[in-house]
Amino acid sequence: MRWPGGHARAKQDWVSEFSPKRPWLSMPEVYAMDTPSIPDIQSAVADTFGLTVLDLLSRRRARAVSRPRQVAMWLCRHTTLHSLPEIGRAFGDRDHTTVMHAISRVDELMAADPVFAARVRQSMGEVA
Repeated sequence: MRWPGGHARAKQDWVSEFSPKRPWLSMPEVYAMDTPSIPDIQSAVADTFGLTVLDLLSRRRARAVSRPRQVAMWLCRHTTLHSLPEIGRAFGDRDHTTVMHAISRVDELMAADPVFAARVRQSMGEVA
């Protein structure tokens, strides 16, 4: 398999060298653990926020739906090895930039709102 730069290197080498914002990816024990699937995360977040998985996958832009969707995208990015485009496709064929926005928005909201941060942690607990 070829990774960026055209080098035939092991994925572990690439991940540990090029993922400074996700240092847990460079830990070998992460690969030995069972990571949650995107449907597991979607289901846990839907339960936490009182929605259905279909609501998370819908095109609805109401805050009551979009915030939990953003939380689910944030959890997918922080608990799985899926790329941004893969996460976007799993949420109703959304663009990777939408996923990037969701991740940054959830980070901002968690820093500003402790109640929101608690709900995100609750969702994370249900996934784990």
